[in-house]
Amino acid sequence: MGVPAVRGCTAVGTLSFFVADEWLTRGTGAGRGAYAASKLAFLASLGIAVGLDFERLFFLLIIVPVIVLFLIVHGLFSAWAYRRTGHRWAAGIANAVVFAWAIDVTFPLLAG
Repeated sequence: MGVPAVRGCTAVGTLSFFVADEWLTRGTGAGRGAYAASKLAFLASLGIAVGLDFERLFFLLIIVPVIVLFLIVHGLFSAWAYRRTGHRWAAGIANAVVFAWAIDVTFPLLAG
């Protein structure tokens, strides 16, 4: 699988996650604190992944502070985008693009 194929797969994965996340955590019917709870669940899933394969995925522990910073900053951006447009797609797509880019740039550097 070449580099463009990997980038495409990353974009599809982040797009599906962030659009679904925005759809579940924003707007009418979303529980109070749902956005923060979904991000904590995401971080917990990273912790579980590291626990399952510590040697290969240890770098995830190193980049957790960066991921937390991204989630905070882009959580603010997505909240502003949602308030401005009134639609969850704008926030979800923006987050997906930024996270796909960050993953595609960071992981090859850390993988060696």
